Amino acid sequence: MSASAEDRGALIEALKTWLARLESGGSIDAPPPLAELLQKNEHAFYRQVAELTRRLHTAVVDLRLDERLTRIAGDGMPDARDRLQHVVRMTEQAAHRTLDLVDQLRVDTRAVTRGADALPDDDPTRAMLLHHAETMRERLNQLSMAQEYQDITGQIIKRIITLVDDVEAALLELLGTHASQLKTGATMPIADTKTGLAGPAMPGQITTSQQDADALLASLGV
Repeated sequence: MSASAEDRGALIEALKTWLARLESGGSIDAPPPLAELLQKNEHAFYRQVAELTRRLHTAVVDLRLDERLTRIAGDGMPDARDRLQHVVRMTEQAAHRTLDLVDQLRVDTRAVTRGADALPDDDPTRAMLLHHAETMRERLNQLSMAQEYQDITGQIIKRIITLVDDVEAALLELLGTHASQLKTGATMPIADTKTGLAGPAMPGQITTSQQDADALLASLGV
């Protein structure tokens, strides 16, 4: 019998013994062979969570350094989330301004139509004005629909920002709670990770939040 087959046999026997003990109301502590296997799998799981957290955190930091956001939002907003929120607000304001202009142009188009209707039927200018007024109405409708899509896009961006915040905070909280599964001996260097990363970072707080996240991930070797 190979070593691996012997190991499997030992695990099966340990599992049977454990289940029998549980059925009889005994201790719920797993026997050493099973406990070692469970600990090994749990360690691998948290390693994967830590790596995922690092990738997410790096992506957020890289987004903060994106030159396109810097040009739009300026240097006064160091946090990527704040910059995205700022871009969303600016596009919303532009959309509202565009829709206001669309409404004004519709009034002007109706005025052109009324003026054209006042002309004699055989006047060539009348047909030209009516044609241009109809073309303008169609294009204004298309422009209005395009701005509605922008509004939907802005709502989606807001939801994504909230989702990234929640996922990053939850992963960091999970890693902070179970850090002992991933490293031995050392005390966690950031005792207040939960409060520091529980929500969207605000101007003036982002440095501490990023340092806390970096410290936690670095302490876990990711």
